[in-house]
Amino acid sequence: MLSSFAQDSGDSEWYKLNGQTQTIVKESLMQSLLKEPESSCRKILCELVGELAATIKTLAGDAKQQCAPEGREWNEINNNIWTFLNSSEIAQIGNGFKILGILLRYCGFEYSKHAEELVPIIQQALGHNDLKIKSVALETLSEYVENIDFKFCKPFIQLVPLVLDNVIITIDKNEDYVSQENSFNLTNI
Repeated sequence: MLSSFAQDSGDSEWYKLNGQTQTIVKESLMQSLLKEPESSCRKILCELVGELAATIKTLAGDAKQQCAPEGREWNEINNNIWTFLNSSEIAQIGNGFKILGILLRYCGFEYSKHAEELVPIIQQALGHNDLKIKSVALETLSEYVENIDFKFCKPFIQLVPLVLDNVIITIDKNEDYVSQENSFNLTNI
């Protein structure tokens, strides 16, 4: 396994790959994510990217020493996330939030200094017309608050009314969807 954080993965073997292979893996994952049309596949790719990026960011000791220089860092991941978050495409915005949420879960300390940058991005997403964008923004903010020291959460206080409104909207819309889905299933039985 390449990720230290994938379910049942054990220790990462990322450090055993040569530098060229590490570069190809990182570039291939990002290219696949950009081209993938299916949301379920994009979700899996986001999980892979997020977990691998977190694995790389948390490399330590012998694993870091044995790792090729190309595999010790993935500096482009942050630029990719910001590009996704600032995209006009709903799928790309979702990708950015999903990857960021995973990174916040496993190595949130890296992102505590980005609160001021994240507030307007999350605020914009919470004001988006698309329910999926609102939901992933709420999930990402939840990961931030859950995994970052509270002293770094103060910039998000201004979003509390918007967050509460969106929680209500998200719950209401999801209940409507579930009710419609259940009524459809019941009438077909």
